[in-house]
Amino acid sequence: MPSRFFLAARRRAALLPLAFVLLCASAAALAAPAPRCFDDWWRARLAEARARRAGPEALGPLRAAAEMRRTAADPRQVEAEMDALRALPDTNPLVAAEIDSVLFVADLDHGDDAAAAARAARLGWVREYLVAGPFAGTDVPKGLYDDLAKNEPGRFRRLATGAEPTLPLHYVMSPATRSVAAAVFYVRAAERTAVAFRYGADERARVLLDGKTLLDPPGRRSLQFDQLAAFAELAPGWHRVAFEVEQEDGPWQLAVRLTRPDGRPLDPRAVEVAAPADRAAAEREAAANSFAPARGATLPDLFEQAAKSGGATAKALRAQDLAARGLPDRDSTLPVTLAREAAAAAPRDADVLWILAVVDTDPARRREALERLLEVDPTNPGALRRLAGYHLEYERTEDSIAEARRSLDACGRPDPYLEGWAALARDNRGFPAGAEATLAKLVAANPRQVALLERLAQLYRAEGQPTQARRTFAAALAEERTNDFVREAAFEMAADAGDVPAARKLVDEALAREPLDANWRGRLVHFLLADGRAEEALAQADAALALAPTHPGLLELRGEAQLALGDGADAAATWKRALAVAQDPGSLGDRIAAATGADESFAAEWTVPLDEARRVERERPAAGDPAAVVLSRTTAYQVRANGLAVRFQQQIVRVRRPDEATFARSFGFSYSPTLEQATVLAARLVRKDGSVVLAGRSEQPMLPDPEIRMWYDTRVVQLDFPRLEEGDLIDVRWQIADRGASNTLGDGYFGDVAILGDNVPVLDARVVVAAAPERPVRRRFVNVAEQPAPRRADKNGQVVEVFDVPPLPAYESAPLAPPPTARVPYVVVGTADDWGALGRMYAKLVRDQAAPDADVEELAKGLTAKAATRREKIRAVYDWVIENTRYVALELGIHALKPYDVPSVHRRRFGDCKDKATLMYAMLRVAGVDARIALVRTRDRGPIDATVPTFADFDHAIVYVPEENLWLDGTVTDHAVGEVPAGDRDSVALLVDAAGDAPGTLTRIPEMAPEDGFTGREETIAVGADGSAAVNVAVEARGDDAGRERGYFRLSERRGMVLANRLRRTLPDLTLLSSSFDAVSLTDAAVRFSYKARMERFARTEGNGLSAPLALAVPEPPFDRPAADRKLPVLLPPPSARRVVAHVAAPPGWTIAELPPGDVVESPWGRVIVDVRATARGADVTIDCTFKGGEAPLARIPELAAFVERATHALAGRIVMRPR
Repeated sequence: MPSRFFLAARRRAALLPLAFVLLCASAAALAAPAPRCFDDWWRARLAEARARRAGPEALGPLRAAAEMRRTAADPRQVEAEMDALRALPDTNPLVAAEIDSVLFVADLDHGDDAAAAARAARLGWVREYLVAGPFAGTDVPKGLYDDLAKNEPGRFRRLATGAEPTLPLHYVMSPATRSVAAAVFYVRAAERTAVAFRYGADERARVLLDGKTLLDPPGRRSLQFDQLAAFAELAPGWHRVAFEVEQEDGPWQLAVRLTRPDGRPLDPRAVEVAAPADRAAAEREAAANSFAPARGATLPDLFEQAAKSGGATAKALRAQDLAARGLPDRDSTLPVTLAREAAAAAPRDADVLWILAVVDTDPARRREALERLLEVDPTNPGALRRLAGYHLEYERTEDSIAEARRSLDACGRPDPYLEGWAALARDNRGFPAGAEATLAKLVAANPRQVALLERLAQLYRAEGQPTQARRTFAAALAEERTNDFVREAAFEMAADAGDVPAARKLVDEALAREPLDANWRGRLVHFLLADGRAEEALAQADAALALAPTHPGLLELRGEAQLALGDGADAAATWKRALAVAQDPGSLGDRIAAATGADESFAAEWTVPLDEARRVERERPAAGDPAAVVLSRTTAYQVRANGLAVRFQQQIVRVRRPDEATFARSFGFSYSPTLEQATVLAARLVRKDGSVVLAGRSEQPMLPDPEIRMWYDTRVVQLDFPRLEEGDLIDVRWQIADRGASNTLGDGYFGDVAILGDNVPVLDARVVVAAAPERPVRRRFVNVAEQPAPRRADKNGQVVEVFDVPPLPAYESAPLAPPPTARVPYVVVGTADDWGALGRMYAKLVRDQAAPDADVEELAKGLTAKAATRREKIRAVYDWVIENTRYVALELGIHALKPYDVPSVHRRRFGDCKDKATLMYAMLRVAGVDARIALVRTRDRGPIDATVPTFADFDHAIVYVPEENLWLDGTVTDHAVGEVPAGDRDSVALLVDAAGDAPGTLTRIPEMAPEDGFTGREETIAVGADGSAAVNVAVEARGDDAGRERGYFRLSERRGMVLANRLRRTLPDLTLLSSSFDAVSLTDAAVRFSYKARMERFARTEGNGLSAPLALAVPEPPFDRPAADRKLPVLLPPPSARRVVAHVAAPPGWTIAELPPGDVVESPWGRVIVDVRATARGADVTIDCTFKGGEAPLARIPELAAFVERATHALAGRIVMRPR
């Protein structure tokens, strides 16, 4: 279990590039002045642990070392020092055990199985159990343990955990929800001995000794090391120990170890865990045996005692330890509460602030704790490292690099980890080659730093260099054999390359360590299926099911193997077994129907035979030498009179250069199981020799995005082929059918948008529409030379139209390219007569949802009772909605389009854009303000062709007030009334009158003017003779920029700190001295603030003088110079305006020697004016930049490039000053 615990932390970290680890430090770790280099920092942590090794407080610095070891240049140095500390005779035994638990993983990582086994024995892990279950509810059946009185298995089966000590019940038992299982082992005492049963469990486990309850803790927990302990004095002889582990959902695990009560290892001669040769006799002895209560030591108790007599630091240390224990739900907030209380009591204690940054569950509070710590210790390397990781996690690359740079500058020595971070920034900015070169150099000098190896391997893989990627993944795995993130990547690449021995070796190594891991067993079966080895896949599935007979995923794979062998009936029978135990059945029912011959006549009618696709390839060869070619693409719709439809899709792809066509290995689609039924009809690859390989299929829920608070019921089906060869012919077909007898969106409504073009040529594309004659389907082909003429026929009571699309070239992509709808061919189909009818349909859908109840009416009236004007009423309602409702999207079923009812949104205080817009609309109506709900297609989605109305065009909802011409977006929290976010601008909107019967109106939200995104700065800069500068700055922001600035300052209680950190990210040499925030509220038309600062290196030395930039913050064009060989137009960022007025004063006794000439640079996309004039003390600089947005067509790319080059040159001018 310790390995599982620490591996889980590492796997989470591995999701972030370079895996910045959450380091934990003790209070003592920061008491002395912190080292400025990271290697010194961890060595200091271990020195502190050594000094405090007799007590539990040593765990703080120890956990720091354990968590950060993989970021050290040589992790084995860290491990060696930790092991030396463990071996000291006076090290607290519980502290020594935690060291062993960490180094147990290290031993496995390095392939030192003997050392790992020795540690496991010293820790006293139980490695073999008799397991029974699952049983519904929270109690095992009466008489269950009577089975053990016989020497037959009964309801129990023997399971061994392998090298890992965790018993993963969720792998071997299904259903794994709302169930209980029993895990039993036997202990034989040679003499009367006191023992401790230390364990961790998901989610609740009670301990029974010889049939009597020893410990029954309340609450549900997540498994952690030494989470709980039960103590007993055993009489000589056999004893039966049973853990009854309850499970609600999620992981279901148990890990148990036996020690002396004080934590020291047991003497195996006194007590041993063993399987009795005669279990019936052992049961009789256990029933007759006795045990007595005993007392022992646990770390939580020791920390609690210390906190009672200690101050804020002791309380923080207890919080840190509790956070590592996986507390039950009812106590889960206790660590955060204690850490916050400690920080409130000691607001400038760096030790306490560090622990708060580790423990707090609120990301913003973690960041704030680190920033407060850096006020106390500005160059603390641990805090800077963690803050850099925080910023990168939230995709704030520049901020992350600034913190990394501060740490590097403070240390003054090379730090491969942070230098790798800088390389990562190059990658994020679009320079992967530069990142690869830097990382490769760092890896060569630091070959054991797995974080660097991982990132380099990822870059190689992303850039299509499989040989280098596999080699680098292998090097990482050689250092960390338990790293499943690396192992999975290496396995996928081996499978892609068709390297069966390598793939099999990776699986076998994983299963040797964790033989019960159903995920790895499933990967092996999946791989064998995708490699066309169905018989072997079936054998492996059966072997896995012998360990986990009711595992739904393994049952699904067994059915896939049976289907691949041509046995649809047996496959259906296996899937029925899976259906009986599956927590989420997905499309199992649909697959059973398909395997048993369900009706697929519509799809069959429009399926293109492979020979037909081959004929097209001969007659219409693709131009050039593409890596792959889509020979045939069919999109077919069968639409009933009520608008419910069947959608059929087929793609046939020829692979020409497999190394460059890896994108053709995977195909996927999504569907809503609440509203739709999905069926994969075929997913096969035909080799040149005629052999057939079936795609591996996986299906999983679309992952929620807690960061933006979105949850879905959508499922994603993925079809993957193992490897591609030159000449392969891929044929994939699927069908999605609407469920139900009635149309929840509105009787007769149907609409869809289908992309026809691709990144490779499409030789033959066709669209089929079969519709009821009384409900015709309109269609429009967009970005094609001409509308294809249909071939019409009446068939089975429907009008069938077939549209043949001429061959389509490959469509490239590039940064700042117009969205696909602006350039890639697509088709829009729908039944709505016009936009007015579509608007009425939506009004009908939301009318009942928009009805306020008495509470909403009372609220709206109370908010607007004192408003003197309509504008004041609007502001009162708008401000309340954005201040009092959070953005949380529950995109479940029909609620992907239909809002939840207004009373529910008001009561819950959260909702998505539709919910918040409908609540705002309802409140405005109560207040007597006429309003409309506006369905919006946001700027990033690109333009639409308005010929065929469909809901598929829209992705957002806001409110429009016609009488004030106001657009109100309830999802933004820092834009005032009248400040329309840039993402909503220049967008199509459908205005809907939810309360009346007015037709919908299609309109456009106007584009921003540059002044709608304005920031102005006035700077007074006094330059010193050493190149430093004292600066006074006043900032004003309006429009969209005002919303951005409010986002930083409006709700912050520490505005000065926020400003200081913002400035440091771009001006690392700047020290903020004071600040003033004059206007940052929603009622202020413009945001205004000012500050004073000192800049250590404002001007650089040139000869006997100084050269200074034109201003402290010189504006830049918001887009890069386009390359000369660019093949696509440039879609420029939204309009904006910047004005800087800088008064630059030379040092006393100095004079201005040279001034740049200034310039006026104009183009259709903007204007940059730089005016520089000498003054008595220095120079006055005025910079006015106006950027108009819009698009630069391909023919005018050279003109745009010239504008950017000239503007950049003008803004790069420098002021030269020399002594008189």
